[in-house]
Amino acid sequence: MNVILLNQASAAQTASGNSAALATTGVEKLAVDCNVTAVSGTSPSIEPGLATDTDIGGYVRLRWAISGTSPSFTFSASVEGN
Repeated sequence: MNVILLNQASAAQTASGNSAALATTGVEKLAVDCNVTAVSGTSPSIEPGLATDTDIGGYVRLRWAISGTSPSFTFSASVEGN
């Protein structure tokens, strides 16, 4: 059974950040989807990364790292577990 852990609406982000802690009780696998729809600024950069084949533990967070001069990224994200 799939469980939606996070459904973050599309919004502009101008700095690094993360979601609240997402409880993963009973979850064995995670699916993460991120859809970037707009980018602006001078040399904007967003650092992707994902640990695979790792024990999930009791909680996870979605984290994003944004850099550049006056960067702005508009994106939506979801985390689904099963």
